[in-house]
Amino acid sequence: MPDDHRLTQKVFAFMMSALVLLLNEHWWTRTGSCFKNSRAIPSSEVCRYSFPHEPVLTTAFNAKGVQLYLKPAHEYINGFNPVMMAAFKSNHDIQILLGGKNVVNLIYYYCKYVTKTQHQVDSVAAVGLAAFQR
Repeated sequence: MPDDHRLTQKVFAFMMSALVLLLNEHWWTRTGSCFKNSRAIPSSEVCRYSFPHEPVLTTAFNAKGVQLYLKPAHEYINGFNPVMMAAFKSNHDIQILLGGKNVVNLIYYYCKYVTKTQHQVDSVAAVGLAAFQR
């Protein structure tokens, strides 16, 4: 929250609630990618992103790694940072990677994801047409 008093705590909390529900809630009903078979989740009956998350009543460090406190009724909310949410107004998933049995796999996946090549359109006409159709 800015420390120059432009936003009261109540206004900031309202803004955060709205942004989180709009941008950081997992909407499994809107996407087919949730129920694809994957190496992690071999069944198409279960969301491959492991939603809904189980409520975690207290932060703990165990064989799964760090499990942060997760309020009941927040099972579909990705981990987020309020300062990043206020600044960038975008979906993000903050996680602590300090150990656990899957930490190496997670680090590999995250590095692979953020460095993947984007589909490139070489035709200026195709880009212009796509923009016009919007």
